[in-house]
Amino acid sequence: MKLQDLIEQALRTTLDVLNAENGSLLLADPDRERLVFCHSIGDKPVPLGTVIPWTRGIAGAVFQSCKAEIVSDAQADPRHLAEIDLMCGSVTRDMITIPLKKWTGDPIGVVQVMNKRDGQLDEQDVGILTIICALSAMAIEQARLFELTKRAELA
Repeated sequence: MKLQDLIEQALRTTLDVLNAENGSLLLADPDRERLVFCHSIGDKPVPLGTVIPWTRGIAGAVFQSCKAEIVSDAQADPRHLAEIDLMCGSVTRDMITIPLKKWTGDPIGVVQVMNKRDGQLDEQDVGILTIICALSAMAIEQARLFELTKRAELA
């Protein structure tokens, strides 16, 4: 399975299970110290390839700390990047941001889930999302290694 397909499948599963409107998976670009929106789905997705410095926003804070965060009112959080909402024509109400980590614990990106359809995202949702993200990070790393191996064989 291709890396992009794995990312999409993980994100769709997450949104279905948590009954949320939008979700994005951002992967780290270590050479440029930024997070790249690799996949975004939902009512108003973020354009693929959109980048943010990995020191900005809630995504950057979670990437740096490697600790999941629930934000119950994104508009009131000074770290929230309103320009992303403007770009998509959406309003982020509540969100969970979870780090994607290698088996060794190093971060490779983050997953963000926004706007639960019934109620607010909570600790129970973090538990579910943590499991999905752990499996997703492992699958992403395996797919990356497979792609690198294939390229090495072709060279």
